[in-house]
Amino acid sequence: KREVLNSLKGLSIEAHYFQGRKILSAKCFLALISGKIKGAVIIPERTHHGTDILEVISPLNLRKALSLKDGQTVSILVQT
Repeated sequence: KREVLNSLKGLSIEAHYFQGRKILSAKCFLALISGKIKGAVIIPERTHHGTDILEVISPLNLRKALSLKDGQTVSILVQT
């Protein structure tokens, strides 16, 4: 699914510096996590993850808010 998102435009975040550290560019898509939490799926310019992993950000700590443990599945509705 990440490869499908990669082919879409998404929202661009340009490379920049934050607190003296270079932040690389990324593409992001607004998302709804577990049907109730607003967040985004990001596809960074460089990552340590394979294409089978989606990177998700949220203003909440998702592990706490959803009582998640490693390996659990979470539904993500991506707005394209």
